[in-house]
Amino acid sequence: MRKIYKKILLIFPVVIAVICMGGCAEQKLGSDKVIAKFGQEEIYLSQLEFYLIINQVDYESTYAEQYPGEDIWEMDILGTGNTLEDDVKQSIMQEVKGMYILLKKAEELGITLEEADEEELIVLEEIFKERYSEEILEKLHSEDGVLQEKLRESMLAAKVKEVICKENGWTADDREERFEALYKEWAEKEEFAIREVDWSEVHFEQGKYKITSNE
Repeated sequence: MRKIYKKILLIFPVVIAVICMGGCAEQKLGSDKVIAKFGQEEIYLSQLEFYLIINQVDYESTYAEQYPGEDIWEMDILGTGNTLEDDVKQSIMQEVKGMYILLKKAEELGITLEEADEEELIVLEEIFKERYSEEILEKLHSEDGVLQEKLRESMLAAKVKEVICKENGWTADDREERFEALYKEWAEKEEFAIREVDWSEVHFEQGKYKITSNE
């Protein structure tokens, strides 16, 4: 079980997180806004709902009790000189950009999930459902197959790194540095633009969600 949990952390490097990408574009609301663009593909606010919810829940479960009576989203929790809200939103956009790039590369290289990966996804889904409350799972549309699809996309993005490192014989000592350099080359060839004004209007409301399934 510990090995599987570490796998989740590998898939979601900032916190345990998932990204709602093109597969749920049909869910966007009439008042939904375009928050960013990857090439010519528009990314709507509703497509980031997964990431926003999971980040909020995980950060609040980690820090809210440490600062009773405080709005942690207005604090410089991470010591960057920015509010936690700004830091997390910046991380979200970096992850969104990375996910789009890696999934595009997976398609170009013909990288897919194998049977063992699909079996591991079943375990990941169960761990995910044990971790979060029914309210959170409902918000994440877990019963509609959206959660499963986002986990699958995240694992596929992580697999791109594993395949590239293995094919190039990059060892544990240098793989991170080498892959990061290669990723930067890919990123330089892609256009990713954030609509800063609309993104700045997105805020975290502390205490909005019941944190875990055990509460």
